[in-house]
Amino acid sequence: MEIWFIFAVLSAVVGGIGAFGNKIAAQRNYSSQLIIILNALTSLTIFVPLALYFESNKSISLELAAVAFIGGVVSSSSSLIKIQVLHYIDSAIFLPLFKVIGPLIVIFIGIIFFGESFSLIEWAGLIVSMCVPLLLVSKIEHTRQNNLKLGLILVCVCAITSAVATGLHKLATDINSAPLWIISIISVGILFSSSIQYLIKYKGMLSKSLQAQYSNGVLHVALLRTIFAGGGFFLTLLAFIYGGPLGIVYTINSLYILPPIILAIVFYGEHWNFRKALAIALSVLALALLQ
Repeated sequence: MEIWFIFAVLSAVVGGIGAFGNKIAAQRNYSSQLIIILNALTSLTIFVPLALYFESNKSISLELAAVAFIGGVVSSSSSLIKIQVLHYIDSAIFLPLFKVIGPLIVIFIGIIFFGESFSLIEWAGLIVSMCVPLLLVSKIEHTRQNNLKLGLILVCVCAITSAVATGLHKLATDINSAPLWIISIISVGILFSSSIQYLIKYKGMLSKSLQAQYSNGVLHVALLRTIFAGGGFFLTLLAFIYGGPLGIVYTINSLYILPPIILAIVFYGEHWNFRKALAIALSVLALALLQ
């Protein structure tokens, strides 16, 4: 078993716990932008000292900084949409759809821009994965979800932005094998983008909004996402550095859909039925074929 595969699997497990922070933020009506800003700040606090100690500042080049920064800006938009979409549809619908559509896009990015190729079994996985939306989206979901149509549109937008961000992250690791600095610079891009979004949203009510949003729990949720989602992302970068193909690593990482779905059912009582269970099982089968 290759080391990049181990890092990719670990990234799915660790990142899945961090993904549950999106559901908590949506349920508690926290500002999406504030959560992301706090994530970026805590990430910088954790990863910059580690980067200085383990990688030194010689690992940074202008090209690496530019690619990682843009990747952070795109990641910020994707993270914002991930939290917003959970206001409209359940995790059991959003996560399987997102983690099937996203890998499809990433696989084609890998083929076109990174010269990757895949076997017949992996292409069979793509076909199987297309059946998942048919199981998840039925007429009854229009009444069960807050806004199914808008939620599905946001899923597609989120998948596209996430795929583009992942391609930029892979490119950054190709430029220089410095995962701690890559995460740090990406965090700067996220902080820049989310701060602008926050200022635009609240304008003159900034101080009042900060006071209202900075309640007990919001920092805890941000720390949860930073530690686990950041840890999962670090493991993903290591998988890229050790030779993992973009499409395959991202697809394996897609298995992180399982922990937050289970946690959302346990803690928030989200709707669960045989169709959704079958859809998740089918998505796992598709991911297994794609590996």
